[in-house]
Parts: sequence; structure tokens; C-alpha cells
Amino acid sequence: MQVKPILFSAPMVRANIREVQQPGTGKTQTRRVLKPQPELFICSDTGLECEVAVEQNRNDPRPRIRLGRVITKQELPYAVGDVLWVRETWTQHHPAGVQEGRFSLQGEAGIPGPPPVSYRVIYKADGDPIRVWHCDGFPYRTAAGPRDEINARYPDICSEMPGWTPSIHMPRWASRLTLEVTDVRVERLQDISASDAEAEGVVHESADPPFYYVPGIWPHSLTAVGVEEPGGKHAQRSYAKLWDHINGAGAWDANPWVVAVTYRPHLMNVDAFLAQRVAA
Repeated sequence: MQVKPILFSAPMVRANIREVQQPGTGKTQTRRVLKPQPELFICSDTGLECEVAVEQNRNDPRPRIRLGRVITKQELPYAVGDVLWVRETWTQHHPAGVQEGRFSLQGEAGIPGPPPVSYRVIYKADGDPIRVWHCDGFPYRTAAGPRDEINARYPDICSEMPGWTPSIHMPRWASRLTLEVTDVRVERLQDISASDAEAEGVVHESADPPFYYVPGIWPHSLTAVGVEEPGGKHAQRSYAKLWDHINGAGAWDANPWVVAVTYRPHLMNVDAFLAQRVAA
């Protein structure tokens, strides 16, 4: 087992949380481009591209790619049993700006006081917090509310608290989502099935007419595919639009080899999750 970070965008974070809160409605898979891309092998008996699979045995616990009869030396980045902690856009915010009921974790010590105040870790996927201003001479040295009101009360002494921190800079202790890897496959991107597209976060909307789309991507037209549109594979086509939205135009048509990772999400810090698993 390895414990390692993995990046997710805000809409995909929300899809993972939706799965935790309402199992069967959110995200339980992610696809990552395999690097380096495996070479193309032609099977001598068929003359066609060989089947690609993941091979794992007792003596080699990390899975490796098998192409037909050829086992490569390329080790896959994920294996069944791995624990992944999600990196997402985050910040540490004064507790005065954290709305009641919003998910947050204990942050670092902030304002010495008196009385002392510790920051809370919050996440951009949950929306913007109440804006908080840092003010010299103000009790707790902060004030919450619209900036014009703050400026009127405390002119020239207030500045806005720091903004969002990119996901790549999230430390392990600040993460709130943990993923248990339950399956790993290697396949071509375009081989995704309808059920796998839904496991990736594509949702069927029973409107009139109904359509598939990915919640949280605005405008909806960026990922929406109506079920009345010709061509079939509507869920897969919605996922294709999502892939191009994330990776750039033409990324879907390139049809790279990907690692398809299936997992169970948990809304808790990875170290709390590991401690819970040991205790059980």
C-alpha cells in the first residue's frame, strides 16, 4: 500500500463529496493519462493491436502493464489498496468568516490575541467564505463584512485576508478527502463505458428533453449531451466534452492510454482515516 496525493478540480471534489453523502450519485472513478505512453505492440497471431491489461502477483505487489504476451517494466502509479489524499484549492481563514455548517478543519495558530485565534481550513469547492479584513487595533484584529463598510469604520487600517491557495500547494494535514483504491485498469480513453462515464461524475438529468452533463461545469453546454441527439453513447460523449474542457481541444481525439482508477471516497483527513482503519 502507498499513501500519495492526487489533484482534483472543484467540480470533481463536489462529485466525490456527493458520493460520500448520497452513495451511487457521485464520483467513484478517475482517469489519468499514462506516462509514458506504452508502445504499440502487434500480436503475431491476429495482426491487431494486443490487449492491454494490468498484471500483479505476490512477488511484484505494484501492478505492471501487460500488452499481449509482453510484460513491460513500466510500473503503474496506482494499485489496489492504495490510499490517495485529495489536493484541492484551499485557504486558512479567520473563524469569523466561516459560515455555520460549512466543512472546515482546524488550521494553524493565527492571531495571538488576547484571546488567541486559530484559523480554519476551508475549501474553494464549497464556495467563497464571508470576507474578512485584517485591521490594526481592532479586537481580534479582524472585521467581517463588505469592504466599504469596514473602510468607513476603520479607514486605512484594514486589508483583505489572503485569498485561495492553489491545490498543488495543499499539505497533507489540510486535506479533507481520502480515496481507497479498489480497482486499477489500463485502457484507451475512448473505451470508457456508459456506466464508467457516470462513475466519473456524468449525471443524467431527467429534464424535457433529458440530457447528460457534469454538474459544476458552467455553462452546462460545455458538457451537456441531449439523449435525443443522434449518435448514441450520450454519457460517454458528455465525458468526452469534460475531458477536452480539462485537457484542451483535441485531447479526447488523441485517445491516449489511461489508468482508470476506481475508489471509495471518505470525507475525512487521510491520517484520521488511517488511524481509524488501524483501530478497526
